[in-house]
Amino acid sequence: MKRVWLFAIILLAGCGSSSTTVTRDISPLPPANIVGASVPGGVLLSWSPSSTNGVSGYRIYRGTSPDALTLLGESEGLSYTDSTIESGNTYYYSVTAVKANVESAQSDQLIWGT
Repeated sequence: MKRVWLFAIILLAGCGSSSTTVTRDISPLPPANIVGASVPGGVLLSWSPSSTNGVSGYRIYRGTSPDALTLLGESEGLSYTDSTIESGNTYYYSVTAVKANVESAQSDQLIWGT
């Protein structure tokens, strides 16, 4: 013969109850589909927007190796022109999305050779 035990937990309102609000910053999703196009004196970078609502802008990172990118500039739109490239170099670009001062992870990298 099996015995079955039933337990009940009863919460009573007003009996020392308290309320707690938990907030956390959630990073926006990074932009996608970064492409480059040659323009006189540089490279025009463009990308698809972050799928997160409320993104206020984007930060563009560049480096001469894939693991050493530094901030190059910012854009409120979906493009940025880098006019500081030098012939003979290979550059790695990545873009992040910014929402309420919270930055996304970096996008996939674009490799650009001059």
